[in-house]
Amino acid sequence: MNGTRRGFLGRANLGLAAIGLAGGKLEAKDHAAMGEDYYEKLGVAKIINAAGTYTALTASTMPPSVQAAVARAAKHPVRLHELQQAAGEYLAKQLKCEAAMVTAGAASALTLATAAAMTMGNRSAMHSIPTDLTGVKNEVIAQKGHRYEYDHAIRNCGAKFVEVVTLAEYEAAFTERTVMTNFFNAAETGEIGREDGFAWRTNMACPA
Repeated sequence: MNGTRRGFLGRANLGLAAIGLAGGKLEAKDHAAMGEDYYEKLGVAKIINAAGTYTALTASTMPPSVQAAVARAAKHPVRLHELQQAAGEYLAKQLKCEAAMVTAGAASALTLATAAAMTMGNRSAMHSIPTDLTGVKNEVIAQKGHRYEYDHAIRNCGAKFVEVVTLAEYEAAFTERTVMTNFFNAAETGEIGREDGFAWRTNMACPA
């Protein structure tokens, strides 16, 4: 009887060991499938984002369908220029606008938009900015109350801000060096409303 009990316990222990080993393998497999937790590895605190899709808060968590699409795309290299063009055309069609471009975030979008305005398809200028601004318009008109931390994204192209306060100053600020205006939608100050600036620009001839 004791021998039988001893044998049973021995077999049970072997079974539990096997289950534990299998469980460890499954856990390791799940860990590999999930990928390494670099936040934990680097000691970065995980937070609850109750603010919104801000770049400084790593934007937003991705739903499973997006994660799956990213994982699938990562399996195949493509020509980035072709991907950018195709994605831009697709988005422009969805948004019903002339053109669109995928960027790395708000700051990146401001830099690319400014560069596009300054170079206007001029390949030579594309390579020369921001250090050589020969023949390139680079003045950006903005209300003093609309200057904010993302201005550097525009200045990265070699652009220079021209500050204005009143509509009269805004009208007088346009010169042959003006390339664009910058209106910060979230600004809480400023005398010139969006409609005021737009109405004036549509009724005036733009500098050549």
